[in-house]
Amino acid sequence: MLLKVGRIALKENYRDWAEHFMAQRRFDLAGFSVEVATEAYYYPFPDPFDGVIAATAKVMDLPLITKDWEIGESRLVEVYW
Repeated sequence: MLLKVGRIALKENYRDWAEHFMAQRRFDLAGFSVEVATEAYYYPFPDPFDGVIAATAKVMDLPLITKDWEIGESRLVEVYW
């Protein structure tokens, strides 16, 4: 989002940056499954992406590192920040 609104810039195009970023051994994309979609459906967030993020953490039994106030206040998942 910061890139889209012009607050940051990349030296390469976004696709090249994203491929390089994801190739790092420390990062992996979580899958979007029916279980995640179903869990997210029942979450109260106005932003559907917040629901998917929180549901993914819940399904994977992982904490989130986020400053998102709504996710933190929901107490649906463990949040570090």
